[in-house]
Amino acid sequence: MRKIFLFLCAVFMAAPIKADAKECFDNFVWNADAGACVRFEDESSRSYRDLATGEYVPFDEAAVLAGFVKMIKAANCSAGKVFSGFAVNGCVTCEGDCPSCYGHYVLTRFVKNGIMSVSTGGNQADICEKKSCDHLNVTPNPTFPGGYVWSTAQKSYLFMKNHTHDVGCYLCGLGQKGCVSCIDGAGAGDNIELFCTKCASGYVEEKYDSYLEYPSNAVRCQQICNVDNCEDCFDDQPNRCYKCKYGYVAQNDVCVPCPENAYCSDGRTISCKTGYALKNGACVINCPANCSACSSATTCTACDAGYSVT
Repeated sequence: MRKIFLFLCAVFMAAPIKADAKECFDNFVWNADAGACVRFEDESSRSYRDLATGEYVPFDEAAVLAGFVKMIKAANCSAGKVFSGFAVNGCVTCEGDCPSCYGHYVLTRFVKNGIMSVSTGGNQADICEKKSCDHLNVTPNPTFPGGYVWSTAQKSYLFMKNHTHDVGCYLCGLGQKGCVSCIDGAGAGDNIELFCTKCASGYVEEKYDSYLEYPSNAVRCQQICNVDNCEDCFDDQPNRCYKCKYGYVAQNDVCVPCPENAYCSDGRTISCKTGYALKNGACVINCPANCSACSSATTCTACDAGYSVT
């Protein structure tokens, strides 16, 4: 006995496949008949018992795929839409109002209480075929003037969804403070979707180290700070220091030398050495209890009211 269930699966890393096929996420394969990327997932043994005959029957991928192709073609989604088993009419709008996209589907078999079920359902992600972000840049974004830029960098779908409106489109300047122009970060590793090529006013353009082999025009944007010995100011506040250089610590928005008997490794907080305690911005000897002044952690020279040195 077979039952058909709709199923939405986990995310996978994006990666190109054969040159003559469209791009699919890892572990998915382009299927021209379905016009989609598919993946088989057998959550049971490689065969199951047919309850009518008692025989073990192998997982028939071809039959499952044929049934899925029939479903997706029956939906006949119009331009700008993609098939989804979770939609009432079988079709949903492409992410980011992309004019044309294709989806990813998991065809899964699992056995529960002796019954084999096959899921052929919901689209877990769709990729814009146009490979352009023009449809997202119709209205200028004053906060991110660089707009959306298409990237072929390998990313997980979840990561892309958290940072962009459309699969493949990344917002220039998001996570790149001060950046106003970007290029595709493909080929630089999984952690770079876009390279910045131009910084906004109030930022200094810094080149990457040559050993990284990044594009020659790629830059980092470093906000200009007007505070002496400051490494990083608050966003758009060049007169307020957020983090000071080594040997200094931020106090009231400026950088002051790290106090004696203290550590200021992060440029923001003071950590006193063993035997000392922070008091009024300085590290002083940690006196014994009920002691107001001491020459060491064990020798009291003056006591709190109501106590005397013995």
